[in-house]
Amino acid sequence: MTDNKEYSYTMLAKLLIVFLIVHLLAVITLILCFSSDHEVASAIVVPVSSVWCVGGPRLEQRRCYFRNLCYSFPHDEFVFVRGADSLVQGLPPTGGLPQEAPTTERGVSPPAPPPGGNGDFSVSGGVKSDLRGGASVKSALGGGAKRSLRYRGEAVADLSGGVEAHGNTDFHFSYVEIPEAAIRGKNFTSSILPEKMLVFRRFKPDNLMHVLHDDLLPLWATLAELEYAGARDYRVFFADDHDEGDYWELYRVFRSRTHLNSHHPLVKRSLRAEVDKDADLVCFATATVGVVAHTKWYQYGYDRFQGPAADATITGSKIRAFAHFIRKGLEIPKYDIDMPRYGSRVRQKQPYAVLFNRRSDRLILNEVELSFAISREFNLSTVTVSLETHSLSGIIHLLENATMLIGMHGAQLALSMFLPRHSILLELFPYGLPAAHYTPYRTLAHLEGLDLIYRAWENPDPAKSHPHPEYPVHHGGFVLDATRKIPEQQQAEIVSNVPVKPHRCCKDPAFLFRMYQDTVVDLPGFIRTAWEAFTQRQERLKNRKTESSNATAATFSPAEVKNLNCSYRPGKGVFHVDWEEPWNRAFLSGATNGGEFRMRYLVRVQPAGATEYTEFESAETHLDVPAAEDGGGGLASGSGVHFWVAAVAAGDVVGPWTRRPVHCHR
Repeated sequence: MTDNKEYSYTMLAKLLIVFLIVHLLAVITLILCFSSDHEVASAIVVPVSSVWCVGGPRLEQRRCYFRNLCYSFPHDEFVFVRGADSLVQGLPPTGGLPQEAPTTERGVSPPAPPPGGNGDFSVSGGVKSDLRGGASVKSALGGGAKRSLRYRGEAVADLSGGVEAHGNTDFHFSYVEIPEAAIRGKNFTSSILPEKMLVFRRFKPDNLMHVLHDDLLPLWATLAELEYAGARDYRVFFADDHDEGDYWELYRVFRSRTHLNSHHPLVKRSLRAEVDKDADLVCFATATVGVVAHTKWYQYGYDRFQGPAADATITGSKIRAFAHFIRKGLEIPKYDIDMPRYGSRVRQKQPYAVLFNRRSDRLILNEVELSFAISREFNLSTVTVSLETHSLSGIIHLLENATMLIGMHGAQLALSMFLPRHSILLELFPYGLPAAHYTPYRTLAHLEGLDLIYRAWENPDPAKSHPHPEYPVHHGGFVLDATRKIPEQQQAEIVSNVPVKPHRCCKDPAFLFRMYQDTVVDLPGFIRTAWEAFTQRQERLKNRKTESSNATAATFSPAEVKNLNCSYRPGKGVFHVDWEEPWNRAFLSGATNGGEFRMRYLVRVQPAGATEYTEFESAETHLDVPAAEDGGGGLASGSGVHFWVAAVAAGDVVGPWTRRPVHCHR
């Protein structure tokens, strides 16, 4: 028994010794591995950069995807770390500019060549840079820092949402290159952010129109496009010199949700706070530069007088989808104007109009009388709101159920995109400003699918206009500084410039003088204009079921017709063509009023070898086309005839033509 106990104790002691030795070896191994890994990491963990660019030749058409795009805090520059593993693909050729963007107008700056080199390199894309001396330009971020050299060539991408050229490079994205040896040699310290980052530059974050039109709309469209392509949870970095600003709650809507955390957009200051304070570079493991530019509906007149954007493709339906996204992000409930479901947050339980007022300039001097007139004439309560006194979320919530929005010409009217369908936007213009020359909100209201009713009222009476010559020049006055005013002759020219002549953006003194006037609204003239809009609204509401049905039908496109056949019928001297109706014909008829519309068909006929064709129309799924007889009329068909067919649905929506023509001989 004693021997057994001694044996047990001996075995336990041996096992304990083995256990301690194994654990001691494990601890030593971990220490050695950590030390080794630390040395290896300091030696080889370098954020080597790569870039792939896609899109058209113009800056606003191009998008670039980066691996390890870095940003230098001390130099306010983006940095590309060139290494043996760097890939460069799709960058524009350097050494010249596109024909539509000469240097004198765009001032484009390309990526810099690597330090210490002659400006030539080629890595998976054959990129070549050409260094020239010249006038100083701003940095890629437009931070105001000057360089003694500039690089001649094309920038990589556009940091804005397609804002038109300003004659400088503030919105052109480029980067400076450094070799990976600079980081290996500890010339720079870097910190890597693993999040996917979309790099963007805001235009004017203190102006609500620019916030919505030039920043948020293109951001929304770009992030939606990236998400549809499978790239989710992008975080936005605003690479400009502005802080958050008054409308940051709108920008915060673009927050990524990764690992159940909400990551709000970053500005430079907040980016600095998120990384090692001693780091020279912050590197985005995945970054995208370049946002869509097809969301703008207006151009501000930097190189020509302002007006609707040329070739605009944005629709009211997309604007409404964007407005829904903003509402959801701000957690604002949606109510239907005609069938309201009122909640505790709704202030008005009767149909109402919203009147925008201002507290510092562009005042409506008879605001109370105007409110009473609206209530009396249209049986509407009038809610007066101001960006100075109301929250943006509260204003949007009120607009969601408003019958009418009234306000002086200004950026706050961009919020009309949150009005319900068939609501009225009534824009007031001070004396001397022609409504036909300043149309951002009329253009918005007339976008197809937004379904707003727009009217403009202009003050025709100078006696009801109150300008402010005591204001500073930039605010519509004549004061240059504490001791000087603009010359009296120039003052007289400004006052006599009625109506204001067409001008470029944005500091025309006559425009500013009239823009910042206070106004007494002529009530009879206003009421006449408002009644025109109100009458149109009533007609739309009466017919909206029919309009809605027609609009829905017009969005459906017929499919390609099938089994296209043709034959020559000598007895009749015709080519007989027949086909089957589109397979989705039944769904098209169901999308309209009980299937009342009739499908039509277009038939294109082209003699073999000819360069022109003849087009016929048929209400049936067959057609007889006369053939040419000797000495007679008809279709010349010596070598045969080609036929194509396309279906036409309600709303004149033409479906695809048959992919291959059918060929007939006599």
